Amino acid sequence: MVDRVEELEKHKYVKAYKNITNSEPFFTGHFPNRSVMPGVLILEALAQASGILGFVSMNKTPEEGSMYYFVGADKLRFKNPVIPGDKLTLESTKLLTKLVSGNLIVKQLLKINLFVLQ
Repeated sequence: MVDRVEELEKHKYVKAYKNITNSEPFFTGHFPNRSVMPGVLILEALAQASGILGFVSMNKTPEEGSMYYFVGADKLRFKNPVIPGDKLTLESTKLLTKLVSGNLIVKQLLKINLFVLQ
């Protein structure tokens, strides 16, 4: 879902964006008379931007067997609808990394920002 990464600092920060167009397949059935991007897909775009930060920081690719899973969000709130013509700016800053022994599970606490330019 991410169109382009604008800034990336390994182990710290990523800034990416997604341009929202009328041709997005999810607009077909999501409020037929008023196209609105579903919140779950906004969150997915944010998770993907964060995953890019993780892959680049760890010098890994999905083909090598590395995976990142979105497992939750606290205090999440959408204040404005995202509609065709908008540009979603996706920012993710790594705040904390915790390595769990055994299966080498990396837990990361991220601060994620979303900006909508209309």
